[in-house]
Amino acid sequence: MMRSSLSPILIALALTATAAYPLHAATEVDPPAADNDQITGQTGAPPATPAQTTAAAAPKREWHGSATAGFQVLSGTIEAWGTTSEGKITRPVSDDWTFVVRGSYTYSTVTVQDSPKIEKVQSDRLWTSAGADYTFGSKGIFIVRSLYLRDPLHEITYRAEELGGVGFRLQDSAKRVEFTFVPGLSLLKEDTFLPGFEGLEGGAGFYQALSLKM
Repeated sequence: MMRSSLSPILIALALTATAAYPLHAATEVDPPAADNDQITGQTGAPPATPAQTTAAAAPKREWHGSATAGFQVLSGTIEAWGTTSEGKITRPVSDDWTFVVRGSYTYSTVTVQDSPKIEKVQSDRLWTSAGADYTFGSKGIFIVRSLYLRDPLHEITYRAEELGGVGFRLQDSAKRVEFTFVPGLSLLKEDTFLPGFEGLEGGAGFYQALSLKM
């Protein structure tokens, strides 16, 4: 005697197919048709077929961030210490546009252990950038940036700059090394300790960034 059995794999497939196409009860009751056949149970109107919607799932867009920090100390006749921190936040807005924020801060001092003791700030620099990237082709990129710089040791009370341009972005196959170079035009306003032109200034420049992922 031969017995036919359904393997567990086929049972799982059958259950999956059933779950993928669930049955839905009608939310409205239609009045019976006038030509309803009481013997065959068929109506004059053809049976309705449920509409199937295949809405594509929207790509998941998440925030990405990275941060680095360093600290150095030197002790002896000359004492020195300093700190450096840098961060970056990105979020894709669409398939081609990406929101980007970057910033860095460096501060260090040095002290000479003599009489009298002399302490001097060696660096005090703040730099921030916010904007958007538009990629096209395999390496092309268009960027817009709002830049801010403060560096009192280099006689820059503040510098605010708007930059836009078209350039290229290079990546290795593993996307661990990324280099961006964009020449463009800028509009800036700055306040320095040196006397000079006060107001908006325009010019040409470039934006570059190197990113390494270990």
